[in-house]
Amino acid sequence: QKADKEELTEYTSKLLKNWDSLSAKTYCDVPAIDIILAEKYNMATANHIRTDFLVGGIKEANLDNVYLCSIFSNLLNNALEASKYCTTNPYIELKSSIQLGNLVITCRNSMPQVIRKKDDPNHNHGYGLHIIKDLSNLLSGNFVYEHDEHNFTAIVTIPINDKEEVHK
Repeated sequence: QKADKEELTEYTSKLLKNWDSLSAKTYCDVPAIDIILAEKYNMATANHIRTDFLVGGIKEANLDNVYLCSIFSNLLNNALEASKYCTTNPYIELKSSIQLGNLVITCRNSMPQVIRKKDDPNHNHGYGLHIIKDLSNLLSGNFVYEHDEHNFTAIVTIPINDKEEVHK
């Protein structure tokens, strides 16, 4: 959660070992990202949250998978946290694609009518958006979000790399 590359690599390795138990469903052509998406999809469906993932452009973007795993994980953790407290029509929509030389990741989710305080505000809560912003900046990208009383939308835009260059 603190964007430590070594910790993220270890986390991704653990998930890779448990791939079969997470899901046979795939979302994109990058196994590390698929594992994150499968885990979050399973969590959403267990909480009766309507979930729609349409993920493309990941492999073509040629970006560091550890950073992308952290971005996807934090986006979806935030979406799960908000949506699980919605009493009507909880949902998460996640989309990504290459647009005008950028990988664009959009996550939209429902918001609860009543904003609630975190059960344990001192336990690493509230860092997700900062991590996404920091990683977006590290990858020379941009992160914006907006919300109203019913919906939250986060958009990450990251320039894609040439095949020889990968952000490390």
